[in-house]
Amino acid sequence: MKADEALGALNETLNDQEKNLKLTSISHVVRRDCALLIFQAIIDFLKCWPKQRQQDIPRTTIRQGLETVLSELGPHDDQLYTILLDCLPITPNGRDLLFDILPYCVPIEDSKRNETTNKLLGVLREVLLQDASSLVPIIGALSSTILSQDGRQEVWKLAFLSLEALEDSDYPPVIQTLLRNVTNNTEAVQAWDVLRQLNTGDENLIVPLILNSFQSRDNGRILAETYVKLLLNMVKSGEREKFLGLDVLVVLELLEQENFKSKLESLIDTLVKQKRFPFDKLLEQVEILYARERSVLQERLQSSLLKLSLFLLLSPIRINSGTPSIMMSQIHEFILILYYRIDRIRQEELIRSLLHLGDEVSMVKLCHKQKYRTHHLDATFQSVHIVITSLAANNPASVLRFKSMLLQRLTSNNKSSGYEQIISILVNLVDRGTGDGIDSTEVMVLLQKLLFCSSGQQRDRLSQQKKSR
Repeated sequence: MKADEALGALNETLNDQEKNLKLTSISHVVRRDCALLIFQAIIDFLKCWPKQRQQDIPRTTIRQGLETVLSELGPHDDQLYTILLDCLPITPNGRDLLFDILPYCVPIEDSKRNETTNKLLGVLREVLLQDASSLVPIIGALSSTILSQDGRQEVWKLAFLSLEALEDSDYPPVIQTLLRNVTNNTEAVQAWDVLRQLNTGDENLIVPLILNSFQSRDNGRILAETYVKLLLNMVKSGEREKFLGLDVLVVLELLEQENFKSKLESLIDTLVKQKRFPFDKLLEQVEILYARERSVLQERLQSSLLKLSLFLLLSPIRINSGTPSIMMSQIHEFILILYYRIDRIRQEELIRSLLHLGDEVSMVKLCHKQKYRTHHLDATFQSVHIVITSLAANNPASVLRFKSMLLQRLTSNNKSSGYEQIISILVNLVDRGTGDGIDSTEVMVLLQKLLFCSSGQQRDRLSQQKKSR
């Protein structure tokens, strides 16, 4: 049959059987027969289509036909699976279209799992011997196919050994298969070793797959535990220079999981204390995440980035020996850079959190009489103040939205409000003729409060001197 005749026969069968399937009076058995006729017509077409014209295969038409077949027969149909396996070795043209439906055809009964897996892998080995270019489509199909334990280990080895010889565009299906078929710690460690060394030129190719793997009900726990252990061992051995951008993204992802939050927070504090926290990698990833206007990865990690910024800001309280000043400077830089990358809603969320954080730390200062603790609380309070003041000075409009909150605190009787800090922030918001800053009446309030605050501090100092005498 010539190519044009084959295409005409395919279209005729599709039209006739789809008309039959629209009839409400036909039985379930007849509907199955119609679906199988469509599938057989697709196979016959692919068998006789010229190899030199593969690029002309009507893929959209065939995909629509295959969707109809799966819709009518349902997933994991034994009869369809048997026909598909018989056709794969003898249908070289458009074989990737058949690989696409393979995971939905493989039977999933537990009692036949080993038999089904062995038969499937045997057919795929035969196909691979015929055509080495089928490697990536086969691995991609197996990434979401339910297999036996032995079958998963064989597929894992195939994916693992294939990584070195792939083009960048071929990485996603192979990596997905590799991670999905990890069954033990040894395989997980080997997978992370090779994946951390990959240089794809575009982390968006593999990062989402890696982060998604931690959500797997089947082996997500193994994958996450081995990655966290890898990072802990790097910190323990002092190999800070080996931290990668991927490691930073994994930490951001796993900080959201309660099972790993404590270990990772301890890891972060250790790195800050030792002046080894990889701020360069963190800032690099922030730039990459926000290089595009909106991305799935950006949305996914944005909340964790905000939480990390506040966690780092509180490091002087948690680290008994104090946070090194160079680390605090880098923390401030990170928060300010992050602020100017996130959207307005997140910006307001960050400033609101900083203001509340300043209040809470100031309140705690009054409750702690120990000199040691007060020193670190002072450092934290000052650190929060530096960030807010920088935002008020460089971008007054960002803090101006919270003007009423700040002015209200000046009239509060709560001595923990930090009058001088609040005033220094508000000074940066004084209206400079734009009509959207603090007006003259509010300026008078600031001056009165500043005078009151200074007088109160002077009286406190005199009273303290009298007591000391």
